[in-house]
Amino acid sequence: MDYVLIQTKPKLSPPSSGSSTDPYAGVDGSPNAAIGSAQWPNERANYAHPPAWKVSGWDYPVGINANLSMSNSGSTILFTYVAPPGLPSGHGLSAGQIVTFYGQQDNISATSGLPLTSTNVLPSALTQGTPYYVISAGLTTTQFEVSTTNGGSAISASTSGMLGTGFYFLRDPFSSWTDYTTGTLVTALTTIGGAYPGAHAGNGQAIEFSGTPANNAVLWGYDFSLHNGIQVIVTDCNGFTVRDNYSLGGSGAVNYSALGVWVPGTDSISQSLVATNVTIEYNNIDCGGLQGIAVPGGTTGLALNGYGANLIQYNWIKNSWNEAIVYSQDTLAQTGITIEIHFNLIEMCGVGTIDGAHGDWIQIFNQNAAVIQNIDISYNLFRQPAITGTYAGAATQGLSVVSAGTNDGSAVTVTTNNNTMVTLGTNTVSYPFFIDTSSIQTTMTYSNNYVDMTGVEYGWGAVYDEGTGTYNPTVVTAGNINMKTGAILT
Repeated sequence: MDYVLIQTKPKLSPPSSGSSTDPYAGVDGSPNAAIGSAQWPNERANYAHPPAWKVSGWDYPVGINANLSMSNSGSTILFTYVAPPGLPSGHGLSAGQIVTFYGQQDNISATSGLPLTSTNVLPSALTQGTPYYVISAGLTTTQFEVSTTNGGSAISASTSGMLGTGFYFLRDPFSSWTDYTTGTLVTALTTIGGAYPGAHAGNGQAIEFSGTPANNAVLWGYDFSLHNGIQVIVTDCNGFTVRDNYSLGGSGAVNYSALGVWVPGTDSISQSLVATNVTIEYNNIDCGGLQGIAVPGGTTGLALNGYGANLIQYNWIKNSWNEAIVYSQDTLAQTGITIEIHFNLIEMCGVGTIDGAHGDWIQIFNQNAAVIQNIDISYNLFRQPAITGTYAGAATQGLSVVSAGTNDGSAVTVTTNNNTMVTLGTNTVSYPFFIDTSSIQTTMTYSNNYVDMTGVEYGWGAVYDEGTGTYNPTVVTAGNINMKTGAILT
């Protein structure tokens, strides 16, 4: 029986200090980055004054880890699973299961803006993102072969394209998902942990993980792009991790959301406490630039309202109609909430701005006197290119932190350091920083950020007392650099 691949969450090793000969060694965490090629490997060369550290998406990839090598086994292609750190040693596949293949990290969708290169071209007998069937021939715990039909002949290796390493496979959830609470095969993505009713009902693309079975579980390795995106709803559990999944918003009778993970304020079924200590890492979330109906008003990459430690790292989130990441805490009497957003690539947000959408790279706000202990947004790459075509002229805000005009909650400390921000086109970003200091209790730090100011409309930072709170924190800022001129941004 094929299970949902839920396991006890492993602890990844902390970032190493790097080699003394590495010019980017040290504090950026790249030793834990995904295997494969970076999304924008040539962009650093565009700037006379780039950051001195490795930048996510420039110098190392983010998103799904490469987990596969291909070799010629006689006349067929033999796939060998190479486990990324922290994931099971075996692929967990069975005959008849549907899988898809991709070449390293880039060119996931037509909107990536990246050409295929010789290092990530699949053999010509394979088409990126197309379903294939695992067959019994050659099937071991780490190796497998595939066919275009269930039980058919293996794909031939006598074809052009690369064999070797640097690829990854994902599972079709409709062919392989098992309800982790009952052990029964799920045929529609609406029943794991209970269907989610209300505004999200009827879309057929919402899964809720809830309760004790979801504690310290890891959901990994699924291709939700085959079914127009997915909402992974996480409630009433502790330590849930979502990693190495791919979601792409699509269209059909209805437009589905490519919402990667939603941690709502209460469990939709039992109205119990929200999830605590949620980790979201190594995912590719492409909202597809769609307005959709699964999230009222349009697609958002991640929407969270969790307690405890919220960790978001090494994800590639792009093409959101609204925001890439939203955190909104609206529950009283919670302490110890932290938000860490590190080493992500976030690009092309606010696609629907001209139709009334509200775009942000990241928006965090509080209501009802809720308090976040610490917010740390560091070592991310934010990219806002000039949007052309149907949504030409769309724009976004940058980091809107503890700032939504309606706050009566607060954060104790806020840190937004060592981020790289590329704004292109004309007026594509209002302010890279939009910070309400009146809602920050002790310290606000924004230092060592590197910004291409080309597309900035008003100014590099709006850090000011919005009047929604009563605090007057210490504001620390230093070393923020215009990457094109080298000028210090003040």
